[in-house]
Amino acid sequence: MASSSRNENPAGGGRGEENGVIMLGPQENTNKIQRIPSFLRGSNSNEDYNPKVISLGPYHHGKPELQPLEGFKHKVFDNFIFGSPKDANFYRKKVLEVVEEARGCYAAGTTDKFGDSKFAEMMLLDSCFLLFYMLSTMQGFDDFWYLTTVQLFEKIGYSGSFFLQLDTYLFENQIPLWIVEFLFNARFGSTNIAGGVSWKSLLVKHCQTSLFAEEYRVGEDLRDEKPLHLLEAFHIHMVGNCEMLSSNTKSAGRWQKLKPIKTNNTIIMLQKEAFEKYSYVFRSVMDLKSKGIHFGHSDNIYSVMSIKFESSFVYAKLKLPIWYASSSSRVFLTNMIAYELSPNSWSRLEITSYINFMKSLIVYPNDVKELREKRIISNTLGDDMEVVQLFKGLNTHGIDNPNIFSEVKQKIQKHYDSKAKTWMAQFVYTYLISPWSIIALLSAFLLLLLTFAQTYVAFDKPDKVITIWYSCSYINFLKSLIVSPGDVKELREKSIIRSTIGEDKEVVKLLHGINTYDFDNPIILRDVKHKILKYYNSKTKTWMAELAHTYFRTPWTALALFAATLLLVLTFLQTYFTINPRRH
Repeated sequence: MASSSRNENPAGGGRGEENGVIMLGPQENTNKIQRIPSFLRGSNSNEDYNPKVISLGPYHHGKPELQPLEGFKHKVFDNFIFGSPKDANFYRKKVLEVVEEARGCYAAGTTDKFGDSKFAEMMLLDSCFLLFYMLSTMQGFDDFWYLTTVQLFEKIGYSGSFFLQLDTYLFENQIPLWIVEFLFNARFGSTNIAGGVSWKSLLVKHCQTSLFAEEYRVGEDLRDEKPLHLLEAFHIHMVGNCEMLSSNTKSAGRWQKLKPIKTNNTIIMLQKEAFEKYSYVFRSVMDLKSKGIHFGHSDNIYSVMSIKFESSFVYAKLKLPIWYASSSSRVFLTNMIAYELSPNSWSRLEITSYINFMKSLIVYPNDVKELREKRIISNTLGDDMEVVQLFKGLNTHGIDNPNIFSEVKQKIQKHYDSKAKTWMAQFVYTYLISPWSIIALLSAFLLLLLTFAQTYVAFDKPDKVITIWYSCSYINFLKSLIVSPGDVKELREKSIIRSTIGEDKEVVKLLHGINTYDFDNPIILRDVKHKILKYYNSKTKTWMAELAHTYFRTPWTALALFAATLLLVLTFLQTYFTINPRRH
């Protein structure tokens, strides 16, 4: 779009200067703000691509439902002019000088219905409104825009403010940022203003707070990017400065060049190689977790291209960037897909490929729960099923860049296919996932050792059988006492048994799992067993024990027995005096 003549003539829209104010023209590229083709719109024609509150640019200008804020744009411009070193005519003249360059930022023929003056006025008002929106939440400008912000809120309310934010995400609702940058520099100075904020810093902070609700440091290469529009600026910040293309395709441009094929054998070999390289059978997060793959934050948590996979013999981790799942995610990602699939896009389908990758991971609500507990996904939608439906509803039209994340997918598949790693992972996942399972495993292992020792002593050490008989007799006695979890509970509450292996039924299993090989000395514990049997056969003692167990176990049962007895005595007295009344 740019030419050498523009560098010589500011009126041509290149880089001119008048009274110290720099006018920036578009970059020399073929990128444009395109219209979304009908085959991409599909059933979302009125839901995800069209603005609800405000039109920015020519594509939706003049729609009746967007008229309420058209008049408000003039109020924003008047507030912008107030206190400015330049008057309104200066800004109108400067934008009119670059009207052809501004038209060139849109699809051919889409701006023909607007005359130069009307199109320049539209660019000026829309760019000024976008600048107002970006500055309205910036520290140092809140006082400057306070009255305008209050007036806007009174006009559209909370719901309108939400849809206003969504409208700035729409691919067809964009303004060339070089015009917005000119307005910023002309009004506030091209270097520093209040708070030390420059246009470059403003754009970076707006993208960061909109995407991640916080500011973070970025490299100078990211700051020096010159996006054509705001959605492209969001794309740059989401992709970051990471490279995830496979090593043999990094220099091949957007798509790898095809090599000529001569023989059928070569075709078969290449097809097999491609199938093995790009065919993956792993599925959801929980599926990967069952194979010993855990999840954590990537090194650059803000870049979708920072996905990495690290694997060891018994442990592997898939590192993912963070993502905020909110009510605006569907609209934002849908328009980001449309931007990447549009003609002349500079992207390599990074966001589309990332969405496809996440769709393969997020299949069930438990997948979302796992990523949420790892602080990878922040869910403000409520139910985890909403996040599943969000990713399922994102239509990437079956398009993907197979070179992106290919190395990560191959490493995951290699770990997934390894039997040794899978078995070790299943062992860790089953027995070492919690302290209780570890204790149970150690107890079982200890039980095995004790059983082995008993066997060894019983068969190989006959001189020590008597010693083992004491242990066997004690264990057999406990087995006769402990039959159900209730028995363990009773002994545990009496501080006779102290269990660290979880539920009471685990103690029952542990005790009855000990094999004494029928070794028992009837003399050992004979007196104790005889006394128990004598007490057990006594009817009187049994009835008294049942009475105490039933009615004197707690203060409340004893109180209830006392109340019932008192009620019975009083009832008896009432009956007696009713039959034999007293005579005075």
